[in-house]
Amino acid sequence: MNASVKQLRVFEATARLGRLTAAADEQSMSQSAASQSLRELESTLNCPLFQRVGRELMITEAGRDMLPKVNQIQTAFIHRKTAR
Repeated sequence: MNASVKQLRVFEATARLGRLTAAADEQSMSQSAASQSLRELESTLNCPLFQRVGRELMITEAGRDMLPKVNQIQTAFIHRKTAR
């Protein structure tokens, strides 16, 4: 299974905003859909990207390592989309 653009967007927004609810709002999706996207991405990558502490999400080392790569993918995707 491959990571979807939606999953990467939810991951990036959650890491940037620090809250899943804020990321879900930014992506125009429900909090439960955003949570499911993150769980699917973590399952696909076979590693946790956030540590869940109560209702808080703390980005893990794996998440911090992945964030610049996701930003590069999103930038390339945007450039490719606008070049058409």
